[in-house]
Amino acid sequence: MGRTSRSGRSAGAVPGPAADRTAHTNASAGSHSGVPGQPDGGLPRSDGLRHLDGLAEQLVVAGLAPATRRLYDAGARRYRRFCRTYRLVAAPADEQTVLRFIAHLVRRGLTAARISTVLAGVRHWHVRRGAPWIGRTDKVRLALRGAAKIPHAPRAPRVAATPSHLRRLHSELGRAQMHPVDRAAAWAAVLLGFFGALRGSEYLSPTAHTYDPRRTCQWRHLTLKRGSLRLTIPASKTDQVYQGSVVSLPALDGPVCPVTALRQYRRLRPDRHPDRPLFERADGRHCTAGWLNGVLRDAGLTRDGRLTTHSLRIGFATAAAAAGVSESVIRVSGRWRGSSYLRYVRGPRLAVWQACQAIV
Repeated sequence: MGRTSRSGRSAGAVPGPAADRTAHTNASAGSHSGVPGQPDGGLPRSDGLRHLDGLAEQLVVAGLAPATRRLYDAGARRYRRFCRTYRLVAAPADEQTVLRFIAHLVRRGLTAARISTVLAGVRHWHVRRGAPWIGRTDKVRLALRGAAKIPHAPRAPRVAATPSHLRRLHSELGRAQMHPVDRAAAWAAVLLGFFGALRGSEYLSPTAHTYDPRRTCQWRHLTLKRGSLRLTIPASKTDQVYQGSVVSLPALDGPVCPVTALRQYRRLRPDRHPDRPLFERADGRHCTAGWLNGVLRDAGLTRDGRLTTHSLRIGFATAAAAAGVSESVIRVSGRWRGSSYLRYVRGPRLAVWQACQAIV
């Protein structure tokens, strides 16, 4: 499997703020009055400023990845509910309010790591409002350190998916009470996630009823050939400017073949539209990481931990390392920028397509 950088935007992609600004400039160039104090194509100053304010707010919102934005919004909502309950001033927050909020979260059973994430959302909410944030004082740091010392029940570890898990899943799906379209979608999504070393957010929809055409894989992003497939990923966690990247996978022998699985799934979707999400269920709902996690959980493939969509990504790195793929290829395949992949990597160098064949 190989990924290559893609500098151009795919056809039909939604332009970002930069393109919107260019279009606005071109459209207004011919109508600009040239009168001083009349910016933005001759608009009154107040209207021009309102336009700039709206665009500035869009840029601030676009500065976060959608998943991070949802996480921060949830933390801010939790903080505002807390302040309403105890009749506290939410913004700007003082040190005592932040300390009380931390104690409240500890009493609710949150770990120190989750509390830090919630506080990051509260800080972002303050930034959006233009309010000062003093939530990182020495006392707050000490409180977080104290929260980290409180024992919590260990969460089941996330395990790496293996080729054996994939073969067992194929058998379990065949016996499951599922619509044929749902069964085919789940199987194709699992194999694509595994052999593509994909994050769930890279090829599945964020919710069952909504998707962002700039970020979600659609049918127009997939090209199936007799012996391979090519998938364009429009955006990812490490690509927030929509440069895109390409995943290329070979056809493999046996049932654990992403090319065959996607071809079978495509045959069940004769009404597919190029701009619809690649993975949808029979009732029209989009396939999400949560839905696929449920499929993996219901299959009962492991008793030692949790098998999730991210287990597919970890599993490919683990299996590829065992097959002898080079460290650089594994890093590029999953677009790891840190060193988290290194613990999986050992052995001689092999080509990526050879690694896919060696895994199964």
